[in-house]
This record gives sequence, structure tokens and C-alpha cells, in this order.
Amino acid sequence: DKVVEQLNKALEELHIWCQENSLVPHPTKCEGMILKRNKFIGPLPSIRLGNNVVKWVTNTRLLGVTIDLELTWTKHLLNLKKSFANKINLLKRSYFLPKPMRLDLYNKVILPSVIYAISVWGGCSNKCLFDALEAIHCRAARVIFNLPRDTPSADVRTVSGWKSLI
Repeated sequence: DKVVEQLNKALEELHIWCQENSLVPHPTKCEGMILKRNKFIGPLPSIRLGNNVVKWVTNTRLLGVTIDLELTWTKHLLNLKKSFANKINLLKRSYFLPKPMRLDLYNKVILPSVIYAISVWGGCSNKCLFDALEAIHCRAARVIFNLPRDTPSADVRTVSGWKSLI
């Protein structure tokens, strides 16, 4: 309750500052989340920006990174895994491109989108999801270097010269 009270005071000051400086806050784009190790027990008091109530959420997307209230990064990694697999499928459909172009596409477009903000979410303890990302990384090498699907990951990394994502 004390945290919400302080937050409401800060939001009231923000709203006044916005009015004084001819700025329009967008409360519909605002969300509230309590980051905590344990589950929050009890009803959450409402937070307000001007005359609007800001909704409470359990996860949100900020600058391309999905944050959940327990900072487990599981939802982010699940989204990343799906996106990564879709991009590799696109790379696979680009088989007609020469290998150097497919390699550039992977290294300059696909891989940076996967490792974006890894310094933030890379401490996640979900080894299973990291292993899934590594498997997709190896799949990309198989696609680019025309290796058989059953080539072991260690051999794939040797042929490609790539390091592990992890």
C-alpha cells in the first residue's frame, strides 16, 4: 500500500508537470507491475495517471524484451525461440541465394535480433530454453552450409566455425 501511495504521488506530479509543459500523457499505454520474488497476496490498489486508472499486468514488452513480474524470462525466451525458428525457416526458403549472402543474412540480421539484450535476460536459469535456442543456432548452420540434418552439433560448430550462443 505504501509503494502504491508513493507511486500515485509521483504520477500526480508527472501529470501536473505534463500539463504545465503542454504534454499529453497516454495512460492507456501505461501499465503497472510489481516485481517481486514471491507471489503478491491481496488485492492491488489502483494507480492513477490523471483521471485514468493504470492497469496492472503480470508481463509486458519493453524495447523488444518481455518482462514478467518474477523476472524468470521464460515468456521472453519462448517468444524468442518462436521468432528465431521462423527466421531460420525464412533463411531455409532463401536456398537460392549464394552461401555468402545467406551467411550475411544470418550474421547481420537474424543473429543480432536473437542476442539482443542478452546481458539482461542471459542470466535466466531455464537451461531447457537455452538449449532450444542453441539447437536452432545449429540448425541455421546446417541450412547455410548445406549439412545433413543428422550432423551432430559439435561437428556443425566445427564446420561453421561458430561458437555456442551460451
